[in-house]
Amino acid sequence: MLLYLVMVVIIGEANGGWRDIYKLATYLPPAISTPLMLGFGVAVGIRAVYNRLTDYRQAEMQRLWNDDLSPVEIKIEAYGLGRYTGLHDEETNIVVPVDIFRKFYERYDVSIDEQVRAFVKGVTDGLNERSEYLRKIVKNLDRLCRRRLPAEKERITALYILARPAHAALAHSFLF
Repeated sequence: MLLYLVMVVIIGEANGGWRDIYKLATYLPPAISTPLMLGFGVAVGIRAVYNRLTDYRQAEMQRLWNDDLSPVEIKIEAYGLGRYTGLHDEETNIVVPVDIFRKFYERYDVSIDEQVRAFVKGVTDGLNERSEYLRKIVKNLDRLCRRRLPAEKERITALYILARPAHAALAHSFLF
């Protein structure tokens, strides 16, 4: 993008530069088109660094995998990943890591379908466990509300609002 900026905006087509195929300098003044081009160049650079880091992390993760894992151990790992996801991620942000399961399939010949089933079972168990934990918090809040004076009930009622998955730890710290 910097080369495009130099060849189109600075040198220009009339002086031997390139024709403005994106029409950035044609329809926008240079004070606007130049920062746009530079911003795009910076974004491409950040993306290149991000891609290199991601590739490095994936290679490092795969290097740590043992060659002697059995299919049962792979399913246990998929279940554990699902359970962790169900316990800690928001319900709207749960993503099945098909890319990891595909690499497991290529390396250990465990079908993606079996891994996804184990993952989904883990997510379901994690969500159920988190729901049970929240039910206990709400029950404790309910018990506290019954024992408190009317002025304190308002403060405890505010804690009810916090007893949601994203705020369960905060509510727990207030209570125990």
